Amino acid sequence: MSNPKRPEITLHEILNTTYATRWVGTATELHTFDTAQALVDNMEGLEDLSTLGWGKLRGILIVKGNGPGTINRKRSVWRVLCQTAVEMGAIPSVPRTRPERTQEKPARFLSAVEESRVLSILHPRERELCVILLYTGMRKSELWGLTWEDIDWETGLIQVHQTKSGKRRFLPITSRVRAILEELQEAGKATPAGGMNINTFDDHFRNACKTARVLGVSVHTLRHTYASRLAQNGVSLLLIQKLLGHSSASTTLVYAHLVEKSFEDAVLRTFDNPEE
Repeated sequence: MSNPKRPEITLHEILNTTYATRWVGTATELHTFDTAQALVDNMEGLEDLSTLGWGKLRGILIVKGNGPGTINRKRSVWRVLCQTAVEMGAIPSVPRTRPERTQEKPARFLSAVEESRVLSILHPRERELCVILLYTGMRKSELWGLTWEDIDWETGLIQVHQTKSGKRRFLPITSRVRAILEELQEAGKATPAGGMNINTFDDHFRNACKTARVLGVSVHTLRHTYASRLAQNGVSLLLIQKLLGHSSASTTLVYAHLVEKSFEDAVLRTFDNPEE
């Protein structure tokens, strides 16, 4: 008798395996899973884990109003599903697809007045988390992934592990951030994020910005603000790249115009005010 044919691996098996082996335990596991689930819901079968399949999904995303940046992020999630499918033997290789072209524009950052207005509306716990993000430049997922063991009080450094590039980096602890972290630890919080739900924090920040009439921003704008203020104070793009954990220098170039302006100001201060 011949051996029974193994049932074809399903998209939902691939989704669940990807979640269990790659996303569970990460700060954004539920958000990433929801994104992947929505993609799978628009797929008919394994044939959609292909170049043509991505073309079809891309068309659906465009019709639904997704912009180039959003499509690229969803393409990254789709590619992870493809990687799992390869490992499970469902498809031979990860299909080749091209990312969307995005128009590079200066990063949106908060002015001091906008920062004050937004922070004044937030509840104290949310305000503290915003200040940590604003004064360290961490990604939201990086802050939620921190433990107290990652804080070195003696050297004054935060060790960030759960980075986008997979490489750890070290961030200086400013006096304001130190005061907040010390208060949280003394209050018995299990982690620096204090157990606050990351999606709830997102919602409250968005509502605070709306109330303050600060438009075109998200939590990620706090990271842009950190980098922009460094650039305005003459910090080099190379150092900003290291502090932000960018794997490519081209990503940091959105702050180049600010660095150039700080250099210009330095030259004018030096040579337009000669000694009498």
